[in-house]
Amino acid sequence: LDRHYPIGVLFDLHASNTVLPWSITVHFKNFPERDLLHCPSHSVIEAHFMSSIKEADALKHKSQVVNDMQKKDHKQLWMGLQNDKFDQFWAMNRKLMEYPTEDGGFRFIPFRIYQ
Repeated sequence: LDRHYPIGVLFDLHASNTVLPWSITVHFKNFPERDLLHCPSHSVIEAHFMSSIKEADALKHKSQVVNDMQKKDHKQLWMGLQNDKFDQFWAMNRKLMEYPTEDGGFRFIPFRIYQ
């Protein structure tokens, strides 16, 4: 079953050129616990997101960018993403995407492979 892959991976696997591959059903009660993982809170999603950011920064920049960020910067990154505020998000994300020329570039390029 592939329902727990990120939505971008699922789209690439199942989309045709003209039709979306699925219909979305939003459950407000009787959550399908047997079929889907249930996330207990928004803070768990935020923690997972920040963990992924820290992991990528460790590979790209030896954790220098995230370690230099303050708690308010982490919150701005998350809130910009969560609230679809591109400028707010990009103000912090830009630091993570900059190419460190003095070190000869990125150490590694982080990516995940789903099989």
